[in-house]
Amino acid sequence: MIYSVKDEPGKEPSDWNVVPFVDVGAGEQYQARFLALADLFNAATTWDAVKKRAITDAFWSMVLEGFTPAFIHLRNAMVMSAQPNAPILNLRTEYNAFYSALWTAYHHKFADLAREMGYRINFLFSESEEKFASQSKQFGEQHSIGPDVIAQLGKDRIEWQNRLADIRNKVVQHAQIPADSVPAIYEPANANAYFDNCWQAAEWFISILLGKHLPNSLEIAALPDELTEQGKRMYVIQFKPQRPNSIP
Repeated sequence: MIYSVKDEPGKEPSDWNVVPFVDVGAGEQYQARFLALADLFNAATTWDAVKKRAITDAFWSMVLEGFTPAFIHLRNAMVMSAQPNAPILNLRTEYNAFYSALWTAYHHKFADLAREMGYRINFLFSESEEKFASQSKQFGEQHSIGPDVIAQLGKDRIEWQNRLADIRNKVVQHAQIPADSVPAIYEPANANAYFDNCWQAAEWFISILLGKHLPNSLEIAALPDELTEQGKRMYVIQFKPQRPNSIP
């Protein structure tokens, strides 16, 4: 459970009203991993306090106003899917809400955070692979992002991102594709895979961009499987390995 508190002038903080905000907490993997990632922003040295605050706000807007509403709709849809006599329209409505919220989280909230960090990632959502290829190459050169990262972004587009965009735009938003013709998108395992793909891709790319703002001696690294605290933490900050014959 996450709680919300609002400051009340004239009252001590201990007397401020605390109310439940959402019944999703750090026990959920995506929440735990984003909490762990948020801690790493403290090591950034290229942003002043005002900018860090704006970035933090954008980060939690992505998590709490983007991925969390999607998770709630997914959770509701999965519960409904387990009911043998769940009305078809009710079920589709919940899944459609999930896909719409997920696309908002990934396409908009994630991009808003990147922009606040100093990066425009609109190239991720280019309408054609040709535009993506040229724009991603330019982005990589501008920000010293390696070709392996750009290649992974392109792979994600082909393997799941473009299909998610079609689900949101052509099935949910504009009904160009009849829901009856794509029953697989209303299956829990497939919907859950889209959710995991989106938040994990955002987590991964944010960690790469954040690494550009650490002191020169530090880097962000992925943990080996046995150290991820059962999947609750993925990235850590470590000293860069010294090159042979380098001076300590």
